Amino acid sequence: MKAILTLGMALAAGIDAYSAECVVVELGNPTAVPPQVLLRAKDVAASIFAGIGVELRWSVKGHRKAAGCSMRVEVELETSDGPEDRPGVLAYASVGIEADKRVHVFVDRVNAMVPALDRAALLGHVLAHEITHILEGVARHSDAGVMKARWEARELRELGRRPLRFQLVDQALIHAGLIHAGLAAIE
Repeated sequence: MKAILTLGMALAAGIDAYSAECVVVELGNPTAVPPQVLLRAKDVAASIFAGIGVELRWSVKGHRKAAGCSMRVEVELETSDGPEDRPGVLAYASVGIEADKRVHVFVDRVNAMVPALDRAALLGHVLAHEITHILEGVARHSDAGVMKARWEARELRELGRRPLRFQLVDQALIHAGLIHAGLAAIE
């Protein structure tokens, strides 16, 4: 019921109310990705969120914290423990009431999915997708766009030239999650 009320508040507020929203994204193990790939991936993810009025502020876990945002998301860049470790998954997010609200990205699987020139674009989309799970607070997927469960080969080839976008329901859920986080910070 609280989620529905928060979603209603977000929808009633209108898109202009979201212009100052931001999320701190703390990266763990950033050296798992070449610096130029990580920089471009962060730009891709930030651009996707900027398209809906949300700013991503990046920091490295254990260093000076970025401030001024209602929500913080931890992202661990890691290597999978092999094919039996969450088979077929590039990354996952821990969501729900008892979850630690952390994203885990299997860099080895991202690297194996596309040619080297396309890795930054794919990593940026994976980051946007998993951060969205944390912001929405649910493990749901859309039938198209950033939050599609599995991107098709054609979509993967075009990520660098034609980035995916959020569907309207995802935009509303993201903003509702940020409003809820902001209200929780006040309480």
